Amino acid sequence: MSCAAVACDKTKPQTAPVVDAGAPPVASHSVPVTSSTVRRVITEMDTLRRKSCVDASKDAPTDQQLVSAMAGHIADKMRKNGYGYDLSKLSKPEGLISAVDALSLEVQNGGFDQYFNNSAGDDAHFARSGLKEIGDTKSLGIFDRACVPFPSAKPAADRETRGDQLEAVHKKQGEEWDDKLNDEWGDDETSKDRTRLLASYVRAHCTEIDAPK
Repeated sequence: MSCAAVACDKTKPQTAPVVDAGAPPVASHSVPVTSSTVRRVITEMDTLRRKSCVDASKDAPTDQQLVSAMAGHIADKMRKNGYGYDLSKLSKPEGLISAVDALSLEVQNGGFDQYFNNSAGDDAHFARSGLKEIGDTKSLGIFDRACVPFPSAKPAADRETRGDQLEAVHKKQGEEWDDKLNDEWGDDETSKDRTRLLASYVRAHCTEIDAPK
């Protein structure tokens, strides 16, 4: 299986805001996902299934490699099947992984402002549920504070309406309203914990995930 088959990222993470075309974001992480990594992910997923998702293989990929490969595979699956960014077409674990990964990617590239401005923000409620389900209380707290400036602390699911809400936030708090939150989200330890918890979720729900083949 080629590296491209799971939407691997061979470049460094983007630093400029992502131009959103309404399609699911492609996973972009600090650890390159090579074809060798994909094979290791497949091996681990098979091993986990045989052992009731409890033990990993000795040659298991790192947490970051596992999350990167699976998020890329799910994004590729959505594109190939014409799902757009309809998470309801996926299993619950796949949708959760996709939503949390999209949130992390958008905030990493352009902050919460970019996340809420782009189509990924349509599923903010799903991303929040994902953070809660994987037990990432710190990231969840940061996310909730990012929602506070919106009406009733709930960004609209409709992108156009949410865009109007963001304009109001900009007028009231300025264009850099999310800077402190972005710094907290990108903190090294916070990011590592988020990746660790998401990887643990992938392993615990391996039988419900369509792994790369």
